[in-house]
Amino acid sequence: SSEGKTWPMDRKSNPEEIKAQLAMAEKENWVPDAQFNSALWWEGLGKSDKAIAGYSAYVSRFKDKKDVPDIAFNIARIHEKDGRVAEALKAYEALNATYSRDPRATEPLRYQSKYRQYLLHLKAKNPAADKLQDELVKGFGKLSATEQQDIGNLNAFAHAKFNELDGLWKQYTDIKFNKVSTIKKDFEAKQKKIQEVEAAYAKVLALGAGEWGIAALSRIGFAYSDFSTNIKKSPDPKGLDPDQLDMYRSELENMAFPLEDKAVEALEKALAKAYELKIYNQYSLEAQEKINEYRRGYYAEVKPVTYQGSEYFTTAAVQKDVGAVAKISPPPPPPAPAPAPQAPAAGTP
Repeated sequence: SSEGKTWPMDRKSNPEEIKAQLAMAEKENWVPDAQFNSALWWEGLGKSDKAIAGYSAYVSRFKDKKDVPDIAFNIARIHEKDGRVAEALKAYEALNATYSRDPRATEPLRYQSKYRQYLLHLKAKNPAADKLQDELVKGFGKLSATEQQDIGNLNAFAHAKFNELDGLWKQYTDIKFNKVSTIKKDFEAKQKKIQEVEAAYAKVLALGAGEWGIAALSRIGFAYSDFSTNIKKSPDPKGLDPDQLDMYRSELENMAFPLEDKAVEALEKALAKAYELKIYNQYSLEAQEKINEYRRGYYAEVKPVTYQGSEYFTTAAVQKDVGAVAKISPPPPPPAPAPAPQAPAAGTP
């Protein structure tokens, strides 16, 4: 065993003695230790099937051991790392069902098990992700204050909260200035909605979870960019001569520029923190591309870095540091759309 103990039996031992000695060995953890160490050894060698078999035997044979729920979680993780999604999901679900009321299974363990399920369902675009997302948001409150500050739990909660805002984001981006007849109404609706969008993502940013704080700050930048783009792409009023149309488009450009500045400000802050924390994900790459649209050549090429999120390397130090992510202050409401110049009356010189 890991403690260097030896078997207290020899070839002359009779069956009853062997049985008694085995019982003593189990009582003193020799057999459980040997079973666990064997599985751990196979896992270290990359022999997943043998490791899972060893851990499963431990869980089945020594059901009363304190670490059984943790080992059940590890079995699910091995399946997940090996790409056996169905087996991993089954193992996570079994863990939560089997140990739902077992005091040995801590709340953080069940929370992380649920998060692992959530990630797998998200990747497969399964509807089950929606229910798990809601459970993660609500379940965070069951964790103690100390448990909530654990980077793994905080990251899971921030991820769920960020994705929870997808509906709001769609409502915002669906507001477009496609008709001259409704542009004033649409502008006011988008102006109101952007305040709601920014406030919602600012709450995710304030959580202090590196990857999702950066994603939230990037999303705020994209919101201002979307507003600016809609202004510049809005249709022209009918009946304007070339000079009047130039004046009209010039006014729209003047309205769009401050929004572009807000977009670049948020995106640059998100990228600065992403580079500092070495967190590179789809949002940091999209932020880089968006800034290049406004400032061509600012990023000559995508930085050659490994695409990675916070899950695999975040530390308490990173978690603390992300609190330094600069927040952009709520901007003044965008100016109201300028009225289109009136077309001259017929016969007017």
